[in-house]
Amino acid sequence: MANFVATVLGNLDFPAIREINVRTGPAIINSLLFRIAVGSQAEVLAVEADSTGSAKDGKVYQWLNLDFGAGRRGWVRDDLIGIEGDGSAFGYGFIPQRTQAFMLARSVVAPAPSTPVTPPAPSRPQPVEPAEPAEPQPEPARPEPAPSGEEGYALTMGRDGVNVRRGAGTVFEPVGRFPHRTRCRIIGAQPEHNRASRFKWVNVEAQGTVGWIREDLLRYVGDVEPFGLAYHDAYPAPMERSWWVRDWNTDPNFTAIHYGWDLGAATGEPVLAGPNGGLVVQVTRCTACTPAQPNVLSQGRRLNDPAVLQDPAWGVRLRELRRRALSA
Repeated sequence: MANFVATVLGNLDFPAIREINVRTGPAIINSLLFRIAVGSQAEVLAVEADSTGSAKDGKVYQWLNLDFGAGRRGWVRDDLIGIEGDGSAFGYGFIPQRTQAFMLARSVVAPAPSTPVTPPAPSRPQPVEPAEPAEPQPEPARPEPAPSGEEGYALTMGRDGVNVRRGAGTVFEPVGRFPHRTRCRIIGAQPEHNRASRFKWVNVEAQGTVGWIREDLLRYVGDVEPFGLAYHDAYPAPMERSWWVRDWNTDPNFTAIHYGWDLGAATGEPVLAGPNGGLVVQVTRCTACTPAQPNVLSQGRRLNDPAVLQDPAWGVRLRELRRRALSA
């Protein structure tokens, strides 16, 4: 229906991801057709419940079959889509303004019972000559399911390694520690214990150890959506020899609010912009840094020391830069 419009919202937990997957059917086990940009609009062709019963907070996901034009059609999960207009034909009613489809209740109208048909009176069977037996036909080959892409795995991104814990949270004791860029097989994922933060924890296996690692300490490769994970890092970094320093975080119960992903890289690694990065407008050299004491901690200062943040010798005026970035 032309007056019922769907708009791609993207993953609201990870706004830096600017594309979503469009699949061949209403579940993440179905093959990937293509990816579509956030903000794209489409016509709704059909709506179906997740064919595997996948749910969030007890509510089963709905999938929308969308027509993006130019022959691009496919299925998108309702938590990635905003809808507005007359959705009565699909069980939504009228939606006056764009709303995330997952937040809406959808009613499925049962079809009206059909009028019973009176069967015709039985006729007397007529004798027939037996037919010649037909040649046996080979059973048609069943089509193999299309592959859903490269099987996903995770790489650990802590420069000094990352803890592997017994459960999904920092309240659980470590069972081991994986070095930087350890390749891990993904077993599953779930929210943090007691939902102490918005991050998920990933159940992984490597080097004979099975345990849990918080998702922002991992880099994903391949298709990880079957585990409910974003298909790339929270913020992909193009530098190969790199590691996480600090992640985007707006939850004050986790750490201080931090508007961005901080990355470190090996000496000599080219500094490259991420796929959704900004424009570098100024580079300032740190005159307080020395080869023997190249950073704040090595000089006995604490991180985010106000005196450091306001000292031009450190090459930073972070409060001013942050204010300018947020107002841009």
